[in-house]
Amino acid sequence: MQLSIYDVLEEKKPGILKRWRQAIAGRGETEPFAGAPGGSRFTNPARHTVEQAAADIFAWLTERESPAELKPVLRDICQLKAVQDAAPGQALAFIFELKDILDAELTNSDGSMTWSAEVRKIERRIDEIMLTAFDLYAEQQRRISDIRLAEMKRARGREAV
Repeated sequence: MQLSIYDVLEEKKPGILKRWRQAIAGRGETEPFAGAPGGSRFTNPARHTVEQAAADIFAWLTERESPAELKPVLRDICQLKAVQDAAPGQALAFIFELKDILDAELTNSDGSMTWSAEVRKIERRIDEIMLTAFDLYAEQQRRISDIRLAEMKRARGREAV
């Protein structure tokens, strides 16, 4: 009996999450994620946010039945990426990198894919993750801009316009 794609993903979950967490940290942006893996939310909050978000998003992605609400799962990682002040495409590219990671993990040694239909379904869910993440990222960027503007007005001693 052949395993379902969800069983295979669960089996390969540790390797997938390790590679994806590295993609989330980004190239050349590893400083906030330095230190021992699994740091607490107090000793290394950025690392903790990345590790928790990757696990939560992956769990949402692989839910077989009706998935939980997506926004709460993405909110913290989008907030972290917005604070890092990167362009949206650069900040959220890690979501599409999950497609490449899954492709590499699910491709047979002969280059074939056993679960083509299921992979397309999962890729559509990754697209849904990206669209939701983009909305949340834009919302966080707006909030940061509002805070900066209010701080500049306060520093100059002016009231809100």
